[in-house]
Amino acid sequence: MRDEDVEIWRIYAKAFFKFCFACVKLYKLFKFADRYDIVLMAVGTISAVANGLSQSFMTLVFGDIVNILASSYPSHMVEEVSKVGVKFLYLAAGTCAISFLQVSCWMVTGARQSARIRSLYLKAILRQDISFYDTEANTGEVIKRLSRYTILIQESMGEKVGKFMQLLSTSIGVYTIALIQCWKLAWRPLFLFIYTIVNTGFLMGLLVSYNVWRVQVAYKQAGNKVEQAVKAITTEDGEYIYHYLFFKKSLDSLPTKTPSCMFHIFKPLCRSLKQTLTYLHVFGTGQAVASKMFETINRRPKIDAYDMSGEVLEEIKGDIELRDVHFRYPARPDVHVFAGFSLVVRSGTTVALVGKSGSGKSTVINLIERFYDPESGTVLIDGTDLKKLQLRWIRSKIGLVNQEPILFATTIRENISYGKEDATEQEIRAAVDLANADKFIDMLPQGLDTVVGEDGMQLSGGEKQRIAIARAVVKNPKILLFDEPTSAMNMESEGIVDDSLLKLMPNRTIVLVSHRLTTIRTANVIAVVDQGKIVEKGTHEEMIQNPKGAYSQLVHLHEGSKTVSRSKSHNRSEASFEMGGSIIRNSVSCGNQTTEKRKKMSLRWLSLFERFDIRVLFVATAVHGIAYPVQGLLLYTFITNKIFFEHPSHWDDPRKYFISWALMFGGFCLTTAAANFLQNYLLVVLEEQLIKRSRSLSFDKVFHEEIKLFDHTANSSGAIGERLSRDASRMKSMLRDSALIVQNVASVTAALLIIAFSAKWELILAVLVITPIMVLEVDFQTNFSAYAMMVYKDASQVASDAVRSIKTVVSLCAEEKVIDLYQQRCEEQKEIGARLGLVMGFGHGFFLAALYFIYFVLFYFGSVLIQLEKATFVEVLKVFFVLRFTSIGVSQSNVMALDISKVRDSIASICDILNSKQKID
Repeated sequence: MRDEDVEIWRIYAKAFFKFCFACVKLYKLFKFADRYDIVLMAVGTISAVANGLSQSFMTLVFGDIVNILASSYPSHMVEEVSKVGVKFLYLAAGTCAISFLQVSCWMVTGARQSARIRSLYLKAILRQDISFYDTEANTGEVIKRLSRYTILIQESMGEKVGKFMQLLSTSIGVYTIALIQCWKLAWRPLFLFIYTIVNTGFLMGLLVSYNVWRVQVAYKQAGNKVEQAVKAITTEDGEYIYHYLFFKKSLDSLPTKTPSCMFHIFKPLCRSLKQTLTYLHVFGTGQAVASKMFETINRRPKIDAYDMSGEVLEEIKGDIELRDVHFRYPARPDVHVFAGFSLVVRSGTTVALVGKSGSGKSTVINLIERFYDPESGTVLIDGTDLKKLQLRWIRSKIGLVNQEPILFATTIRENISYGKEDATEQEIRAAVDLANADKFIDMLPQGLDTVVGEDGMQLSGGEKQRIAIARAVVKNPKILLFDEPTSAMNMESEGIVDDSLLKLMPNRTIVLVSHRLTTIRTANVIAVVDQGKIVEKGTHEEMIQNPKGAYSQLVHLHEGSKTVSRSKSHNRSEASFEMGGSIIRNSVSCGNQTTEKRKKMSLRWLSLFERFDIRVLFVATAVHGIAYPVQGLLLYTFITNKIFFEHPSHWDDPRKYFISWALMFGGFCLTTAAANFLQNYLLVVLEEQLIKRSRSLSFDKVFHEEIKLFDHTANSSGAIGERLSRDASRMKSMLRDSALIVQNVASVTAALLIIAFSAKWELILAVLVITPIMVLEVDFQTNFSAYAMMVYKDASQVASDAVRSIKTVVSLCAEEKVIDLYQQRCEEQKEIGARLGLVMGFGHGFFLAALYFIYFVLFYFGSVLIQLEKATFVEVLKVFFVLRFTSIGVSQSNVMALDISKVRDSIASICDILNSKQKID
């Protein structure tokens, strides 16, 4: 083995052991449960166990009916089946009630606890210092955890927990019944339990958890291939071992047992155990994504926004001093921004900082707001070290206006109220007047109650900035900080904002960062910053007299580019009004628009370079779908061929018979395993190729867009990156959905063909009536995550706005307001979630009861046909086996299906980008 390979495996092993300690234990997911949740979980658990045991009891009823159909005289068959069939009706009534409790209790408690985790995580995120976003989590990742990862956590602690317990109880109950009924056969599957739990259960769950965790920290999607391959092979391999052990050794144990033993052992045990293990990857995924969230919840930052300790001065004058400050940004530890920087700002004066980009001007703002602490040196407010002052109090005395104004998706009044929570109407009006925003607000139909839209997209850049200024001054701060407030405005808007700055200057300490001459020339002191040092300082009139000075050179540079700046400002102004028709804005929007272009969209060409792989994929998928009804047909043929009609002791060569069937089932399992492996492996490979290609083409297209389109906050690098990542990831589900449709069609078609060529027309008619009901029963139980995503959409918007504008939120001391608003939205939606849980619980119970009723009708109708000599027992049993195994295949594939509406919108969004045409390339 090469040294490079050894090093790769060493790193892989090291990361794996690190994950084992980092991953959240499953029981710790429930650490935030309250008493009400504990009661719900207890009731849900008891109901799930009872539901699982009822499934076990159903095998007894099946066995009794099979014995009646196999041995009773036709004249008494209907009567005997009716007596036993009543038990199906009892089971239907009982399971309807306990299924309702199981699903509703676990859904409600899952929604409650996940909402609590969301709130705690948001609170912890708003508590962190800005360096946390620089080094440990970017905005997109935080939003993804709040919106997507909490859904995965909810799935791992919601209704799937109850379903897992139900299936596990079914496995244990079935095995217990098998031990009681025919222990000589039942002990052999014990090996299957051990093999499957260790090989498929533990290893698959661990691998899934690890690969999800590794994708989060390293973005390496190849790890999913391991999980898909292991999931495909180990499950089928375990069934093959069971088939071989069961049939090859059953000769010595069969002599005195009835055909019902097959129902007590074979079908229920394999099915329930296999379905139980499919939920392990859900729990593994929840554990993996919860690790970082719980780590953040428990994290205590160095600069704690919630720390109420510290000094509170009786009165603040506004003196600011940076004394011998040394500072490096945590994300760039090798770059010294300040190395002995000093600055004094006297109370009531305006100091303007000018200089080249990257010289350290904005860093002064960040240090005064205490977004960061200096490595050495001191930041003083009124002679007191900033670290000794209570953080929330001092920030309440400072107003901040950033270069890019951040508005929340609410009304103008609410946006201004973020600056002061209990602001009166008079205070809001006064702030609006100071910001020169009164004229355009009064012209709006709803005035202050006008909704500005996401990121204030309904307003121009100048209007947004004036609202941001009003928000900063509504609390009447003694210190005002402006970071390039007019850099993205045209000349008209710049003049209005400059006038508002003149209104704000009296009796306030102002630190102004700007490169616009008209904005800074009225400042009391202008300081030129270059490479982290002040190289020149004075008034405009004083420094302009020195033609070789740093300030004069900046002024001449500004005057030389004045015409160009005006042109660009004009373009930006037009962009703020004309962006509504741009392709990029459409692609970064919610994707709800329906245009003729989207109707004509086609992504088939994206996969032309892997046509052979796609053909192999769909062939393997079709084989996997056909396997379900074929499995039922094989099992039916084996059981009804000789076992029902003569004892093995009367056979010519019983050992040869069992060995031949064992080998047949073994070959079937190996074929199914190969098809399953190819299906899952090729799905992952083609999905990653599709994602890579779509992202690459989309990024290349965005890279050639016109520059003016990126002046809008909706088209920032973070917003576009988030949209491309999310849409490309959703696109892969298009391929998976297509494969699952092929699997479903193949499975149902094969089942109907088998029944059509081997059963009476009366049974075919019964199947056509029953099949839609079974499909509805399956479909109603799937896609809980899509409902949860819909329910918490509004609450996620509040969190997204806050996280995207984290500096604005913390500077306004609006953390509690954001959390209260978020919890208010969650409370409103939790009521909807509770009602949804009740509806889902009722639907689950109703359809499960309907399924039992369907079984009763099928067997009763079959007994009538047998009595009338229009069908035989083997024909009835064949229909049942094929139909039941087909429903299992459809059920398992539907559980994997995603929300197709989201996929369609994401594909349309990507197509908008790829089909766009630029005037300037």
